[in-house]
Amino acid sequence: MFEDYTSTIREFLSGPHAEAREWLQSGEGNKRRLIEHRSTAQSLEVVERLYSLGAERVLAVGLGEDSLGQSWCRYLLVELPDEPRRREALFAFEREHAEATGFDATPDEGQLYLFLDVKGLG
Repeated sequence: MFEDYTSTIREFLSGPHAEAREWLQSGEGNKRRLIEHRSTAQSLEVVERLYSLGAERVLAVGLGEDSLGQSWCRYLLVELPDEPRRREALFAFEREHAEATGFDATPDEGQLYLFLDVKGLG
């Protein structure tokens, strides 16, 4: 599973991606958001929470645009810290979200990134 996970991360990093906070704030007139969030402000709250939990960097990947010209992000890659307490806080956040949406949590296997599907993330 770890090899598949690493391959998925590499795929996202080889495609369009950006630091999430900068990407959200660079859109004109509230036109950038995490998918299923109503506004840039709500999306920024999620990203800021990840930083407050200890993320080194949060990357927006899986970028898209709708027919109205609004840009959205489907996934986040959270660059994990080395410090165990901060890592645990980020994995706990992911675990809570995964369990609430009926998925298995991601175990900490020493990976550099934590992958988050932002659908339903709040």
